Amino acid sequence: MTDFLKTKSIKYLNKDFQSLKRDLIQFSQAHHSGVFQDFNESSPGMAILELQAYIGDVLAYYQDTQFEELKQESARQIQNVVSFSKQIGYRPSGKRAARGIETFFVEVPATTANGKRIPDDLYTPILRANAQVQGPNGTIFETLEDVYFSASNADSPRYVTGSKFDNTTGLPTHFAIKKDVSIIAGETKTTSVSISTFEQFKTIELPDSDVIEILSVVDSDGEDWYEVEFLAQETVFDAMTNVSDDVT
Repeated sequence: MTDFLKTKSIKYLNKDFQSLKRDLIQFSQAHHSGVFQDFNESSPGMAILELQAYIGDVLAYYQDTQFEELKQESARQIQNVVSFSKQIGYRPSGKRAARGIETFFVEVPATTANGKRIPDDLYTPILRANAQVQGPNGTIFETLEDVYFSASNADSPRYVTGSKFDNTTGLPTHFAIKKDVSIIAGETKTTSVSISTFEQFKTIELPDSDVIEILSVVDSDGEDWYEVEFLAQETVFDAMTNVSDDVT
């Protein structure tokens, strides 16, 4: 008489299809030989064993994959990588636009100061941010910040050369001012949203699908809103150009 109560040896380390199929055959031969004896590849019983092995293989794969996604070192799915990055304080960026350097020239009249001919900065323009230029393939690029052709510093030097000269004295009557400006591929668009009643942690969905970043948020009173590291932050420092004379 077959003893169905004897200890059944089951291995839990084999997870691939062939190993599971082999273990199922050995288990059936050892414990169910009285009811299952046809182990031919074309038999219905073997089809059931192979289906069980297939299911076990798939479940083992997804189990291992999900376990790997629980750890920062082995996570591969982008949403999990982003989540782990935010947990350690890193702020992942989304899409990146192409960037480059564009050279702009302006021509201004000359003036005399301390016996020298210099550009008359009363006529020097300011190239505002989001000024657009078009690339050879039709791609639109925009400037990233205001460009002051009257200012020169280590980060944004200006280059000056005479462009027009007096035929009699040979002194310059006009100067050409050159500045290299950072540009980014893309177009700046504006979206207006009406907000009535207070809503905690309000979420606003933008109508455009291909959005790289949000540059500014301004309310109906003209007040600027800034992104902060934490909700209790009250001060945001912003850079601006000092166009006034130094006071000593």
